[in-house]
Order: sequence, then structure tokens, then C-alpha cells
Amino acid sequence: MSSWLGGLGSGLGQSLGQVSGSLSSFTGQISTFTKDMLLEGVEEVGDAATELQVSNSKLAEIEATFAAQKSEYDRLRKLHAELEEKLEASEIQNKQQSVEYRTLLQQKDVEISHLKARQSALHEDVQKLQQSAQSASTGPAVLPVTTTSSITTSSSASTFLSRPSGSHQGFHSDEVDLSDVIWSQQEINRLSTEVMRLESEVAHWRRMSQASSAAGSGNGDQGEILKLQRTIKELREEMSREVDEHQHELAAVQDAQRQKLADFTRRHREELAEYEERIEELEEQIQSGLSPGGGQTSSPSDASRLPELQKTILSLQEAAEQQEKQLADLSARLEEAQREQASLQLERNDAQEENAELLQNYTRLQASVAELQTRVQEQEGKSLQKAHLDHEIQTLRNNLIAAEKELERLKNLPETEPKEEVEHADILELNTIIGTLREEKDVLEKEKFQLQEMLKMAEQQTISSKNEDESGESREDLMVELQRREKALRATEEERDTLMCELEELDRQNQEATQHMISVKEQLSGQLKESEAELARLTAELNITKDQKKTLDQELETQKEKISQSAFTLNDLHMSKQQLERTVSELKDKLGHAQEQSRESRREITELKKILQEREERLSSARAELDQARGRGSEALGTEEELAGKERSCQTSKEN
Repeated sequence: MSSWLGGLGSGLGQSLGQVSGSLSSFTGQISTFTKDMLLEGVEEVGDAATELQVSNSKLAEIEATFAAQKSEYDRLRKLHAELEEKLEASEIQNKQQSVEYRTLLQQKDVEISHLKARQSALHEDVQKLQQSAQSASTGPAVLPVTTTSSITTSSSASTFLSRPSGSHQGFHSDEVDLSDVIWSQQEINRLSTEVMRLESEVAHWRRMSQASSAAGSGNGDQGEILKLQRTIKELREEMSREVDEHQHELAAVQDAQRQKLADFTRRHREELAEYEERIEELEEQIQSGLSPGGGQTSSPSDASRLPELQKTILSLQEAAEQQEKQLADLSARLEEAQREQASLQLERNDAQEENAELLQNYTRLQASVAELQTRVQEQEGKSLQKAHLDHEIQTLRNNLIAAEKELERLKNLPETEPKEEVEHADILELNTIIGTLREEKDVLEKEKFQLQEMLKMAEQQTISSKNEDESGESREDLMVELQRREKALRATEEERDTLMCELEELDRQNQEATQHMISVKEQLSGQLKESEAELARLTAELNITKDQKKTLDQELETQKEKISQSAFTLNDLHMSKQQLERTVSELKDKLGHAQEQSRESRREITELKKILQEREERLSSARAELDQARGRGSEALGTEEELAGKERSCQTSKEN
């Protein structure tokens, strides 16, 4: 901008120098012409009337040509000033439009990336809901929706990737300035409709999942999580590819726009240089037309040059009109770009609101992850408790096996031994076994309620068996008690098997929950890294924008200083213009004085003519008297000498 202002100041200085030089040359030509006319009028006294008429006609012609050329010169100078102002305005508008287009493209890029991120998030939600619905309900009614969504997404991706190939073909035409911006607006509208469609699908699948959540089982969560992780990874890769392609397309559009603006400014400057050359040629023609010594031969050449000058003036006017039309088109495009910028600002606000909603969803996901962690911890505690119960069941089983062995040993004892001792030993052993079972029963009261009842019955029977007689009936009771305990042992074994199955199922669920927790932690760490990278990128962009703002403020200050300097230069130019006007008025005064001097010279010439006529009349009368007195002889000699003296005096007066 500073170089352009310096060139403008130098051009204005040159034009003012040319104007002052042309005015000085005009005044010099007029003064020399008046001097020549006065000298010719004084020298050629014999044909003074014709010379005065010729000089008057020449003066009138020169004054007319001078007035016409001066008016033409003033008009061309005004046209030149207007063209310079239009050039300055067009360059400023071009710079503003280039800056606005770049900011607009950056905003479009950011909004498209936000919309794509939102689209990917909605795709993830849709796929999650689809997986949950498919796992919950095995009906075939959900297939058409998924196929249509995949078809629409593939078609939208194909249209998004196929669109820029056609837009790169017309970069150098006049009507493609805002085609890329319009295409980006259409792409944003398409993405917004796609987002709305995906939101409706999300709502649909959410309703289906809520409806089928009661019938669904919680065992398929890990498979769904793994599938969702795979789909998230694929969608992220696809989104990164699309973002890279879009960035390449935006770089190509920016390069084409920059090249187009450079071509436009170069053509505009070339046209202005041509206009300046034409104006200089016209000034040279004006100066050559008013050069001294032209005489009457310059009028037909000026008359022949008038059509050419009119043609050039018409061409300049047409070029100026074209420039005005171009400026009007550029202003209309600028207004349209401003309107689009306002609409994009609104869309940006919407995208920011959507980003806030996504952050809320992220916080909800973090809360759900915390809940999953608590559930996993609860499952781990349950698995530990079940392992402890399994250990206790194993100890009970060993005790029962030992009791069976003891009963077998009692059966195999010889009958010769006294029955009282055998029965007493059996009772003591049974009491010890019941005591151990009672201790283990106290530990397993909650999970082994049936076994506790059995042990209570056995204890009651043993207490009652003490009070009974030492007869064969006690042996039968013991056999019954042994069978009952065998049944209880089988029941405890079956219960142990069920507990082992449940424990294995809990172990499997625990492993799946740990895997899910690991994957969720990895996912959260990745999201945290991405958010940190995004935050770093945004801070860098903020710093860049701050630096740009500082540079723009500095440029604004320099522009203000330059504007003040240009105001000073304009004041100087105005003063020089007033000085030139004063010089022109002085030249007009001098021309009036010269005209008055020419009138006085004319009056003197008329007086000299009258004196000359009187002297000629006297000379004729003297000659007549001389002819009459020739015959008189010697007396006429004196009169002849007198006449000769009078003739000499007339000659001297004529020469004077």
C-alpha cells in the first residue's frame, strides 16, 4: 500500500509539473505571438488593414483553439484523477474481498469439520443403538433402516468427493468468483440435513432400545463395546481422510482465488498505464498544436485530429464505464459475501451450541464409565466372596467324606465288641462331626439355609438319641441319619456344582468387564489426548489471530499516518492549484494588456495613415504646382528643391 501511495504521489507530481510546463509554454507562445504581431504591424505599414485583419483572425482562431484544448485538457485531467481514484478504490476492494474470501473459506472449513465431527458422533450413536437393538430383539424389522442409512451416507460421501472435480475446471472465468463459496454453502446445507436425518435415526433407535431393554440381557455388552470400538476407529479414519481431502480442496481454491486476484490487478494496472500513455500523447498533441510558427497551416491538421481525439475520448469513456460496471459487480459480490458471512456466523453459533451439547454428552459418558467401574469393582468383590464360599464348600465336602468313612468303619467293626462302647464311640464321633458342621454352618448361614436346617435336624436327633435306650433301635436311627446325611451331601454337591457354574460365569463376566474397562480407559485416554491436541491447536490459532490483530492494528496506524500525509499532500496540491489559477489569471491580465497595446498600436497606425494621406495630398498638390511652374525657368528650381526636401521628410517620417 505504501508503494502504491508513493507511486500515486509521484504520478500526481509529474502530472502537476506537466500542467505547469504546459501553462508556461502557452504563456510563452502567446507573448511571442503578440510580439511578432506587433512587429509585423509596425514594419508592414503599407498593407496595415489586411495585416490587422489577418492578425485578428489568427488571434481569434488561436484563442478558440486554446479554449478548446484547455477545456479538453481539463476534462482529461479530471478523467485521469477519477480513474486513479477508481483504481485505488478497486485495489482496496480487491484486498478486502481477498481477505474476506480467505476468512470465509476458513470459517467454512471449520464449520464443515464441526459438522463432520457431529455426523461421525451421530453415526456412532446410531450404530450403538443398532447394536443394542439387534442384540435385544432378533426381529428382521431393523434391516431396512440400516441399509438406507448406509446408502445415504455412502451417496453423501460420494457426492462430497465427486463435487470438487467439477469446480476446478472454471477457475479463470469471470463468473466463478463465488462458485466455491456457494458450493461450500450447499455442502453445509447437505451436511445439516444429513445431521437432522441422523438425529431422527438416533431418536428412533433410542426408542427401540428403550422398548427392548426389558427383554434384553446384559451378557452382550462386551461384544457391543468391541463392535462400537471397531466402528469408531473406522469412522475416525474415514473422517481424517475426508478432512485431508477437504483441506487439499480448500488450498486449491485459495490458490486459484489468489491467482485470479493477481491477474485482475495486473490487467487493471496495464489498462491504467495505457490510459496514462494516451493522456500523455494527447498532451503532446496539444502542445505540438499550440507550438509557435504553426500559422494557418495548423487549423486543418487540428480539424483532422479532432475525430481521432473524439474517438480516443469515447474509448476512454467506454473504458471508464466498464470499470464502473466492474466495480458495481464487485460491490454486489461483496454484499453477497457479507450476507453469506452473516449466515455462516449464525451456523457457527449453532455449531458452538452443538459442541456444548457434545461436551455434555462427553460428561455423561464419563459418568457412565465411572458407574461401570463401580459395577466392575462390585463384581470383583462378588467373585472373591464366591471363591471363599467355594473353599468352604470344599471343606464341608471333605468333612462329609470323613464322616462317611467313619460310618463305614463303624459298620465293619466286629459284633463281639460290646455294643455300648461302639454306640458311645459312634455318638462321640457323630457329636464331633456335628460340631464341626455346626461351626461351618455358622459361616455359611446365608448361602446354605437348607444345609443349616438339616444340621439342626441332625443335632436334634442326636440329642434325642442320647435319651433313648441303648438298643437296636438306635442303630436303625443312625442308619436313617446316615442316609439322610448322604442325601444332604448330594444336595450340597449339586449346590456346589451350581455355585461353581455361577462362579465360572462370574469369572467370565469379570474378565469381560476388565477388558471393557481397559478399552474404555484407552478410549478415554485417546479422547483426552485428542482434546488436549485440539486445545493446543486452538490456543495456537488464538495466538496467531492475536498476532494478526496486532499486525492489522499496526497496518491501520500506518494507514492513518499515510492518510494524514496524503491529506497534507492534497493540501499542497490544492495550494499549487490555487497558485496555478493565479498564474492563469495573471496570464489573462497580460493577454488583456497585450490586446490593449494592440488596440493602441492600431490607433497609432490609423493616425499614421491619416498623416500619410495628408502628406500625399500635399505632395500631389505640390507636384501639380510643379507641373504648372515648369515653364517658368529658374524660379522653379527652388520649388523643386523644396519638393525634394518635402519628399525626403516624408520618406523619413514613413521610415519612422
